[in-house]
Amino acid sequence: MFWTIYILSSLVVSFFISAVFKKEVLRIITFFLTLVLLTTPARVEIQYETVGPAVFVFLFDLMFEGNISEMSLRPLMLSLSLALFISGVTIFIKKRFF
Repeated sequence: MFWTIYILSSLVVSFFISAVFKKEVLRIITFFLTLVLLTTPARVEIQYETVGPAVFVFLFDLMFEGNISEMSLRPLMLSLSLALFISGVTIFIKKRFF
């Protein structure tokens, strides 16, 4: 239930952030990047199977433990690079065929 509400609110936040820009290209890129940034899951602790949003896991590790954890950054960087690639392909297809 938590993840459903969180994903829906992430969609709304991503839409409103992308609505700030006038150009369609910037809208697509910011929508995908903010959505991926907010919804990428990462393990909270190594021993347990609980997951949380990677951005917040990274920020809490940085603030409370004082270290930069690769455990939360790895899925975030992989997801962000994939989102950049998908948004680039989407923009290319949209410009080419529409």
